[in-house]
Formats: sequence, C-alpha cells, structure tokens
Amino acid sequence: MALKKLTGLWINETKEGEKYFSSAKFKEKTRFVLEPEAKLFIFKNKYYEDGGNQPEYQLMFDPDTAELIESDEVATPPPSTKVETSDELPF
Repeated sequence: MALKKLTGLWINETKEGEKYFSSAKFKEKTRFVLEPEAKLFIFKNKYYEDGGNQPEYQLMFDPDTAELIESDEVATPPPSTKVETSDELPF
C-alpha cells in the first residue's frame, strides 16, 4: 500500500491547556472524500526541527479508500458529532 500525504499536523494548545492537532488550509477547490472504510495514518515527520516551519506530524491516507478532489462544487459537510477522546495520543 503506497500512502499519500494529506497534510502536515502541528500540536497546539488551548487556553485551558488542552493539546490538539491543527493543519494548514487546503487549496480553495480541494475536497477530501472519505469512504466509510477509509484508512488514515499519522506519522512523526522525520524532517521536523524545533523552531522550523515543518509540521511535527504527517497525516497520510490510503488512496484505495479515500481521494483528494479539486472541484468548483461545494460539498455539504456532515453534521458535527462529538468524538470520544483518548489519552493515547503522543501529547
């Protein structure tokens, strides 16, 4: 399986001290389409350096289960759902 990069991820912190991942914005016409069986992976960025502009992690996907589409069409986002959190993330 040859993975493709979706975006870089940086670790940020809320005012309350909660840590979270954030990413750069996608190009205006880019959509990411996930199938229910989509496989996403987060890897440490081997090029990350403290004080540099490289992201700390890379979000990758299996192109057999998801795809990036450049389109003028606007997709309707799914309704927001609360996600269970876990302390197993590396921060």
